[in-house]
Amino acid sequence: MRDADDEILGFFGFHMFLPECRSDEERKSAEATLKEDISPVFPYINARIKAYYNPDFPFIRFKWKGHVVTLHPHKIMVSNLMDSQEAAEIFKELRLFINETWLARDKIKPSFEVRKKPPVPEILKRLPKTNCGRCGYPSCVAFAAALSDDDAELASCRPLYEEEKYQQARKELEELIL
Repeated sequence: MRDADDEILGFFGFHMFLPECRSDEERKSAEATLKEDISPVFPYINARIKAYYNPDFPFIRFKWKGHVVTLHPHKIMVSNLMDSQEAAEIFKELRLFINETWLARDKIKPSFEVRKKPPVPEILKRLPKTNCGRCGYPSCVAFAAALSDDDAELASCRPLYEEEKYQQARKELEELIL
């Protein structure tokens, strides 16, 4: 049984892997298996940051310094990593954030608000639809799907940031996408 003043997450190791769905061998993912069940902290994290969360499913997903982080009750997964040194630093930061959130939970109103990933059509209708490829994807549809899955950054769509006529669409997308 955990003491109320204890950290929720102790020390842990991790392993790196290449995601099967990605052809980019420069970027890796990492997974840490935990002894502790960290799911009690999820509603408090959901209250502190924008995240994809649904209390009926035991996970919470959010962006952290350009990485997609998924917390499960006994697992932490981080994507878009260059190497194990970067992974170690990100896991260290996440451990600190998770424990700070847990220790401050009496000052945080937990949020059970359900946030789901945005639908591809909702993203697509706000993109320029130029299919310019500057984002690294062959079409705006492919880019919208990657954004919905947290596999791309909105800033990769240069027309959204370079052309005044897309300013409102960019603001809407920034709200729609975490």
